[in-house]
Amino acid sequence: TTFLPDGSGVTYTSDIVISGFDPGETLDTMSQLQQICASLEHSYLGDLEIRIICPTGQDVILKQYPGGGSCDLGEPIATAPVDGAASSTLTDPGSGYDYCFNDSPTWGTMVDESNTWTRNYTDAQGNNYTDNYLIAGSYASFEPLNQLLGCELNGTWTMEVTDNLNLDNGYIFEWNISLTSDLPDTLVVIEQPD
Repeated sequence: TTFLPDGSGVTYTSDIVISGFDPGETLDTMSQLQQICASLEHSYLGDLEIRIICPTGQDVILKQYPGGGSCDLGEPIATAPVDGAASSTLTDPGSGYDYCFNDSPTWGTMVDESNTWTRNYTDAQGNNYTDNYLIAGSYASFEPLNQLLGCELNGTWTMEVTDNLNLDNGYIFEWNISLTSDLPDTLVVIEQPD
């Protein structure tokens, strides 16, 4: 569980080192990249940028900044989201939802879907709200995932999450990447260590 500080503009970086494939084996087809997932909660989708970087340096922006507006990820602040000035001072983790990116997603980009679902809730200060949020599921990446073709499968894969604006915050609980080899019966799923 890692705090995503409010509006610092600093990038949270997490590495996963993969070594289960043949040396020099690369991502040759998109069918080898099963999915990239992150368990997140955040009170304002609009200020986040999420990026994946492969061992050979290619990168893909999964969720672009700016975009998405006032839309929650997961259930921030212990299932009672707080937007605005109060949210940046509440630092208890809420509940993360699993958001995945793959080559055949259920939904469009996070920004495209940011006004699709709404919920009613009472925040930690007793205020009643109706707010937009993203359900858990698979979303299209902002940039095409095929920009990762040619990446070495072994090595350090990095996820970067940047919070760009003030008055909100959130958490990343874990992330994972599922890759399969061209070789038969090989599937490697690596999760960020706790």
